Amino acid sequence: MTYPIQRLFLHFYDPHYMADDGSQAAEKERAEAEVATRLALLCADEVLVPAASYVENQACRRVIDSYSDIFADGAIRLVGGENSFRAYALSKQFQYDEGTARYKAYTDAANLSASAPGFMTRRRNTTADLHDAWGLGAGDAARMVSDLPPAEVKELSRRWSEVSDELGRRAFIPEYVVPMLGVAESSPVIEVVASRVRSFINKNYFGSFLREYQSGVVTDLVFLDAFAPDPDVITLPFKQLHRALASAKLLSRVMSADPAELRTLHEDADVARELLRVLADASSATMPTRFTLPISNISPDLSLLLKVRSGTEAAHIYAKRFQTVFEALFAHSTDTGSPEAEVNDGRKRIDILFPNMARSGAFGWAGTHYGARFVIVECKNYSGDPANPEYDQLGMRFGHGRGRFGILACRKIKNMELAISRCRDAHRDGHGLMVPLTDDDLEQLVDAGIDPGMAPLGDTLLGKRMLVVASG
Repeated sequence: MTYPIQRLFLHFYDPHYMADDGSQAAEKERAEAEVATRLALLCADEVLVPAASYVENQACRRVIDSYSDIFADGAIRLVGGENSFRAYALSKQFQYDEGTARYKAYTDAANLSASAPGFMTRRRNTTADLHDAWGLGAGDAARMVSDLPPAEVKELSRRWSEVSDELGRRAFIPEYVVPMLGVAESSPVIEVVASRVRSFINKNYFGSFLREYQSGVVTDLVFLDAFAPDPDVITLPFKQLHRALASAKLLSRVMSADPAELRTLHEDADVARELLRVLADASSATMPTRFTLPISNISPDLSLLLKVRSGTEAAHIYAKRFQTVFEALFAHSTDTGSPEAEVNDGRKRIDILFPNMARSGAFGWAGTHYGARFVIVECKNYSGDPANPEYDQLGMRFGHGRGRFGILACRKIKNMELAISRCRDAHRDGHGLMVPLTDDDLEQLVDAGIDPGMAPLGDTLLGKRMLVVASG
């Protein structure tokens, strides 16, 4: 089973975000970072940590090392330049002045390579990316100080363009950059300028990683939230997910799970529902299009359905057994169905009406595009192909309160091309989206072992059929 997010990048361990000085504030940040790391490992196939954070921030190293049991699975990896963690540490020390804490940290880190997580070599050079961004940022410099007293920052815009040359091989960090901008240390605006420079550097520093790895990022943090990614970046909303898990009484399971168990918790139906709901609500960029949910073995129920004889005499038995199979197959995307559901003050009945619970995947898409609060099913226990009246009957069950998405359940269809054409005709005429579903189709969907309603739209037979009809 895939994770809802392919890759998350843990930016918040950077020392510019997270203090590591033993203070009460630093302890709050460390505690939040620990929870955020756990949620990232719950949701993402791969969690990336800047090698610089692992070296420079002891709190980061303590948290990450607590997951050493899953290092070999590649669940957590460090990222940086060079072709190994040791080579990275040795090369980085020369970017800092000898005798500084960071110089010593990188010197000592060369001996950590045996116990560190796996290392991923960057194709891009972060420092070079920062130099490029800085060179293009003259307009940012002007905006950065436009609300500050001109006398205090008169040299900043001019000095901005000289910073890259003055830095040379040294690290592109605020501690080195700010003193080069010509703002006096005694100036009342020095802290404001330093903060804005830090934000500029951080945005472009982490943006370099996110672009290269097409990675998402944890946002909506309480004590560590200082990084605003571009709108198209996938995000994991920390507060929203934390509250959702707590409200569903699932947070304790997530927090107490050992590393190996944590990596499989996204397969739990209760946990998965909360993840899908939160990620689907976060933004269009965070739709978990990779997420599929497994189903239990429903082959025995399907066998009972397939044994039902075609014909009107067994129609009720067919509908009842179809409902049993459907509820197990779409266990995560629909709620319990209502057979013989009355509509229009009892003047019409729908064979089975299933509440649509999906916020993503095929049924989530139907909810968004066809207002499908329900999945409307008409069951036809015929020996031959359904004809126009059967499709017309299904279309007549659509409505504003229920939505315009339905399934025509039938035993077999010899001419599937004609059946799809009939559904396309109804769709083109504005009657909504309907798709046929045969016994053979059910067998294929059951064999796949996942909920087709929650799966990505084009990943299952049902989703593909929905797309074919909608695009006709």
